[in-house]
Amino acid sequence: MNAIIIGCGYVGSAVAQHWRKLGHLITATTTTQDRIGELQKVANEAIVLKRCDEETLQTILPNQDVVFLSLAPTANHQVDSDMYEETYLHTANNLVLALKHFPNIKQLIYTSSCAVYGNSNGAWLSELSPVAPANRHGEILHETEQVLLSASSQDLKVCIFRLGAIYGPERELKKRFTKLAGTTRPGTGNHFTSWIHRDDIVSASELALARQLQGVYNLLEFRLNRPKSVIAVRLANVYQERQRDLATSYQLQP
Repeated sequence: MNAIIIGCGYVGSAVAQHWRKLGHLITATTTTQDRIGELQKVANEAIVLKRCDEETLQTILPNQDVVFLSLAPTANHQVDSDMYEETYLHTANNLVLALKHFPNIKQLIYTSSCAVYGNSNGAWLSELSPVAPANRHGEILHETEQVLLSASSQDLKVCIFRLGAIYGPERELKKRFTKLAGTTRPGTGNHFTSWIHRDDIVSASELALARQLQGVYNLLEFRLNRPKSVIAVRLANVYQERQRDLATSYQLQP
């Protein structure tokens, strides 16, 4: 199978590496020339994709069977809604137009976000729950989903994964919570949070391929996490680590 991964960031590059190990021929895209060498280690071909207009997308889709779309704004800070719209919605619109020229493509897998549900105030959610984005960013993510789902047909399966907050190698929970040190968060910390490990996203992508999944799927960890509990566990681990360090230091004293 030939697959192209549009957006080879944290998730996309892991998917590329795994799919290649499964024997698929992988084309990976990036917006920066500096990452070509890195992506050549996980994909059969790596290309720079500066623009996602319809004409440019048509140049990279020939001979592909599957498209894995994993987008993110190219910025190191919180981006405004205009950049969000350019990154997600414009790309989706242009991709749907380009796909009309390639009936050989049988599946499109897109990583969206549970942010489309908005603030549920602790209520349980499923794929059947109504979406209620809390801001324009969430609205754009939902509009992007609708555009991509509109391309579904008997010949093209469109699979949407709504992801929780992503963690994994080099993005461990302890690092994420460390950044919040010294801050006060709203609420009591007893509400449930939605997380997903990067490796679980990779496994889900393999399942989507094998079963030709289509439609919308929430992709979250089965276990239930409360911020209060996660932080408490982390503090206990820090305490134990420091106690071990002190014991080791004491034993090394002459």
